[in-house]
Amino acid sequence: LHIDNIAFIFQRNNSYTIDGTYSVATGVDGNIGKIFEWNYHNKILQNKDSCAKLGGSIGEFYSQRRSKDFIEMFIADTCKNYKLDFEEEVQVRGIPGYKYSARHSTLDNGTLVPENKCYCGGECVPSGTMNITSCAYGAPTFLSLPHFYGADPYYVAQVEGLKPEKSKHEFFVTLEPRIGFCVDIALRLQFSFLLHPVEYIT
Repeated sequence: LHIDNIAFIFQRNNSYTIDGTYSVATGVDGNIGKIFEWNYHNKILQNKDSCAKLGGSIGEFYSQRRSKDFIEMFIADTCKNYKLDFEEEVQVRGIPGYKYSARHSTLDNGTLVPENKCYCGGECVPSGTMNITSCAYGAPTFLSLPHFYGADPYYVAQVEGLKPEKSKHEFFVTLEPRIGFCVDIALRLQFSFLLHPVEYIT
């Protein structure tokens, strides 16, 4: 794909098709929202090996009668599936919910989860960031939680002013367990870009 412009929300104005076309389960067999295809393919073409596996939900619908294990969701902006593990039972404005959260392994690039090594993009960096350049039209882009929350301490040590905090920077989804409906959500992500000095520009 050739593209002449790079911007974080490029082409998103007034567009309901920017996330692509999905084929999902309708719930006839009790399984609702599960993704079968994205843009008419049953895998993520931007990724390789196990990182190309497509699955989970796009976030709006989940199957009923949830269990206390994990859920999976797919976010097109990052060309990635996310596995969120059950953390705790909570109450959201009086509604009981199961809270599923990103763990340290969610954005690991092979250090903690060997099968995630395909996110290294040729050079593995400390755990907690993923190279998603192939999903960003070739722009050197790295994905993490805000302030590198949950990542290797290496990152926080490199930048002044960072203060990762669970209450501000965690990534979670809370579902009403009987019907699988989302009652609370915080999809917090940070995009970092690799920049190089340009000659004659100071």
